[in-house]
Amino acid sequence: MTGPRLGLGIITYNSKRHIDRCLESVLAAVAQIPGGAEIVVVDNASPDETGTYTAERWTSQGIRVICRPDNAGYAAGVNTIARNVGDGDTLAILNPDLELQPNALQVALTYLDENPQVGLLGGNLLNPQGKSELVYGALPSPFSLWFAFSGLRRIYINPEWDLGRGIDARRTTPFEVGYPCGALWLLRREAWRQVGPFDERYFLYFEETDWATRCHKTPWKIMVHPGVLAMHEGGGSSTRDEASQMQVHARFFRSAFMYLAKHYGVSTARRTYHAIEQTMVFKSAILKSGVARRMGADQSVIRAGLLANKTFVMSDALSADPTPIVHTPSPAETPA
Repeated sequence: MTGPRLGLGIITYNSKRHIDRCLESVLAAVAQIPGGAEIVVVDNASPDETGTYTAERWTSQGIRVICRPDNAGYAAGVNTIARNVGDGDTLAILNPDLELQPNALQVALTYLDENPQVGLLGGNLLNPQGKSELVYGALPSPFSLWFAFSGLRRIYINPEWDLGRGIDARRTTPFEVGYPCGALWLLRREAWRQVGPFDERYFLYFEETDWATRCHKTPWKIMVHPGVLAMHEGGGSSTRDEASQMQVHARFFRSAFMYLAKHYGVSTARRTYHAIEQTMVFKSAILKSGVARRMGADQSVIRAGLLANKTFVMSDALSADPTPIVHTPSPAETPA
């Protein structure tokens, strides 16, 4: 190892309004760890020119900015970070709408030092009200995906099926999980090399879940540490209007069925699609009666996102190829 032990990367897309607070918190946290860290920001061709702004504002403080010529998705951004952030034994991946607590990195690195069997460590994300957000979840299955959209979760919650949940405030010690939220990851480089890069078929959503699923097939453990704290505003690259939310759900479902096809087979992914579709038809019929009008509006947006993927799910484009797809690195992966 020739540089700092920690390489830290942040992926941005239309993140100008968040990036200053994020980097201020990162530098404060890095100041508490021996040897510091190599920090890189990878911008996915932000229309608001986050990359150019960040380079002008932060390069003088030792932060390197890489402006990709395209937005190839979150997985491609993570892989760009991993290729460009040096050879330290730990790799941290952060969202730009996140603010680290000053001791977050110190706590995480100490824990990794003391627990060499841990290949991936997630943190505890707090919303502006100080409540733990969706921090971790069980690995998805055809049943758990159907259950998540059936409405039954409002009646019964089983942690073994739950795709996303917060950390109970009474829980203070690290614990093993299916996958941690990708907004704050600390990866052991040795585990990254063994498991491989993110699969760039996932533009957004399920890329971290896919990596965790592959990691679980190795001896490495995946943990979440309640004491690795960060404030997380959420939705840093998205808007809240109905059309945008439909697009969010469309991307979610596309990635979900790609995940099922890859890990359970194409036929199982298609059967799961039909099951969710029929459940939503049934729910829509009930909600049209006037019960829970707002819930009905939300349900329509979610259902539209599902239906937007029907052609894809039924086509040959839905692949069960288990090999991660990584695009050829762009020659434009150079500092801004």
